[in-house]
Amino acid sequence: MHLRKYSLIALLILGGLVLIASQAFLYSDKTTHPYLIEQIIKFYNYHYNSDLTPRQIEWVKQGSINEDQWPRNWYYHFYDPVRNRGFGPLSAKEWAQNPEEQMKYPGGDHTWQRAINDYSAGYKKQAFISLGHVLHLIEDMAMPAHTREDPHLNGEPLEEWTGNLPEGSSFYNIAHPLINQDVKPKELDNLDAYFDEMANFSNNNFFSKNTIDNTIDEYGRVRPDAKYSEPKIVKEIWQDRTGYGYKKIDNYSKLFRVVKIEKDKRGKKTYFLDNTTPEIHAEYFSLLAREAVINGAGVVKLFFDSVTEPGYEIIEPEKKLSFFQKIGNKIGEWVSFLKSAFDGLVRSPDYAIKSIVKESVPELEHMATTPWIFDEELARGDEAVEKGGPIIELIIEEFLEIGSPKLELPEFDDIDDIEENDIEESEFQEEPEESYQEQS
Repeated sequence: MHLRKYSLIALLILGGLVLIASQAFLYSDKTTHPYLIEQIIKFYNYHYNSDLTPRQIEWVKQGSINEDQWPRNWYYHFYDPVRNRGFGPLSAKEWAQNPEEQMKYPGGDHTWQRAINDYSAGYKKQAFISLGHVLHLIEDMAMPAHTREDPHLNGEPLEEWTGNLPEGSSFYNIAHPLINQDVKPKELDNLDAYFDEMANFSNNNFFSKNTIDNTIDEYGRVRPDAKYSEPKIVKEIWQDRTGYGYKKIDNYSKLFRVVKIEKDKRGKKTYFLDNTTPEIHAEYFSLLAREAVINGAGVVKLFFDSVTEPGYEIIEPEKKLSFFQKIGNKIGEWVSFLKSAFDGLVRSPDYAIKSIVKESVPELEHMATTPWIFDEELARGDEAVEKGGPIIELIIEEFLEIGSPKLELPEFDDIDDIEENDIEESEFQEEPEESYQEQS
């Protein structure tokens, strides 16, 4: 019985790995990340003397692309500054500075320390590639889903919107307006401070699609049991049954739209972000990308302040591999990734695994009628739906409680052992029919 449960959980988590790998890379690695790198370097070059050459800029851009390349890690790209934790064993802030952990994964060590050491030793190409890896993680902190513990397996509208921006879009013209406004790069003492600065700005001022309902209630007020106390909606503006919730963004004097609202015929409100809210995504990206460039340029300056200028540059020749060597390397990368990924999952905290499993698993009704989860005889109509749900819940619960002396779960040798009265229905208490005054 236990073996079957653990096998199912392994399938669920492996499915989650595949889904997250395809969904978790918020900013596009082919467009948004390298475009932001260009703006960061342009802003840096304007304010400081150590100009990067076009070739060096391409190396930094390549590193920013490589950090998202499968089978590179994905669950180390999260950092919740409120709880000071990531979505896996390490946060993005820790991952950027942990060579031992990075060496377990394909691509190897591209930490902050490695970038500094390589540059000081004359290996400038490797140094700038590693700097690109680090800047990629800083840019990820400009995405609310990465700073609000949202694995976003069902997609993130802001990512889809940025991914559809055309090449040369005016939204990527960030450095010139900052220069014209006499804005300076943010100069902080260490890399941790930049992660904190970016993650707090993103977490405190913006929603991700899946963290709206656990932050505010149906009246737009922060829930008493909210996972995050921000953003707070300070004003609503309506036109008929459609409106927007506004917030004062840190460092800015005006109010910005942070969520769309719709009201049904009975007056019940729904707060949301989706693919029908491009006007909000545009405001999000304009503010978040701006902060990414201001802080990213500061990271580049910190890098040059930390290195020793070498007397010469060492350029290693490109290694030419045969077809079979390339195949062998790919197989080795996959083996390394799978081993490290499962090792990381084993060491991941319960809240992260529970969230992965929750978003990886389809609705219970769908699972109860899905042959790869249950035997065919169990996937028959409403009876399977009623009985299948508790089995999956017990599997997840037992997996998360492995090793706990308090674990006292009932054992079922067969799904037929679960009687209808074993399934408890949740009771819900509706909110009173009242709302705060809407502003217009």
